[in-house]
Amino acid sequence: MSLERIFPADVPRNQEIQNKNANNVRKGLMLLALLSSLLVIATWFIIQWDLDRLIAGQFYTTEKGWYLRHEQPWSLIYHYGTIPGLLLTLIALIGWSISLIKPKFRHIHRVMLVVILTAVIGSGIIVNGILKNYWGHPRPRQVQEFGGEWEYHSVSKPGVPGKGKGFPCGHCTMGFLFCTLIFFRRYSVWFAYGGFFFGIAWGTVISFTRVVQGAHFPSSALWSLGIVMMVAVALYYLVLQVPKKSENNVKGISRLNKRLIGIVILIAGIAICIGFMLHRPFYKTHVKHIKPAPKTHTVFIETNADIGKLTTRYSSEVSPRIIMDAWGFSWTNVSHKMKLKRRYENGKLHILIDVKKGGYFAELTHELVLYLPEKLRDRVNVELTQTQNARFMP
Repeated sequence: MSLERIFPADVPRNQEIQNKNANNVRKGLMLLALLSSLLVIATWFIIQWDLDRLIAGQFYTTEKGWYLRHEQPWSLIYHYGTIPGLLLTLIALIGWSISLIKPKFRHIHRVMLVVILTAVIGSGIIVNGILKNYWGHPRPRQVQEFGGEWEYHSVSKPGVPGKGKGFPCGHCTMGFLFCTLIFFRRYSVWFAYGGFFFGIAWGTVISFTRVVQGAHFPSSALWSLGIVMMVAVALYYLVLQVPKKSENNVKGISRLNKRLIGIVILIAGIAICIGFMLHRPFYKTHVKHIKPAPKTHTVFIETNADIGKLTTRYSSEVSPRIIMDAWGFSWTNVSHKMKLKRRYENGKLHILIDVKKGGYFAELTHELVLYLPEKLRDRVNVELTQTQNARFMP
């Protein structure tokens, strides 16, 4: 007697499940192909019409630099715009943990995991861990057209690793992370599409903020959205296979396993809290007065700080001084100190700037502004040297 006669209903049912699973895989691959194609086409248009520099240039002037950089609401969004994304990740982690224990929430188990892993893999590993460090794409304020020191090259051409961290935008990924809520559409259409469009809107606001501040080109923000969505689609359809397994209940969990899960949740929660603390906003300004002689023709500046930009300004209204701004994200209880020494001889003003940092900085940027008397305009040459151990030049 054949198996088909014993289980006549199982064969078509199993075949239906297999076809459905295959369709889901094909759908995932098609979405990935569509997203990657749209990204390539949009990037081609940006490069073809030089939209990166054209758009960024609207917020930069030679006289004022990035004049909206420290204005509100852009400064506020820069410092705190990633918090909603971090909270979403934490809520998803809590929801995933509850779904393991409470049977009525098990149907959202893997969808929660999509949100969590998209934040960890997409934003954490791919964007901040790999591309930003190794693509070598300068930020707008680091390129020569906008007062920087490096040559501009399009986002399609990798540069020297470490020479610029302008691609992609890490802040933007935490805004676009809300787009992953679209995968809740089988449970709540309003929640899914509401979360998706909020992610598009909030990610766009953060993207615009970073462009205004000269921190990222529009193409970097675009790729941040693309990477988040491609990672989420791959996780949903191919890796976790949520459509295939979302209806399967998680087996009952023993008391021992519940304790182990509790420990894992505790460790993960602590890790997220630590990650949040590492991104505490930091900003400090140092002002040091100098007295250049009227016959000064050269100013040598030597510092151990990683200077993103040196700006020389001439004014009769502002006393000669050096202003150093340091900002970024840090651990709590950090310190940032600046000491300045100067020496004048034969028309040469030597300035030594020694920066000492205490604690851990997750990200730190320095900018230096040198104010000189108007009468020294067109008569003084300014040179900057960055060394690991600051000392006076011979």
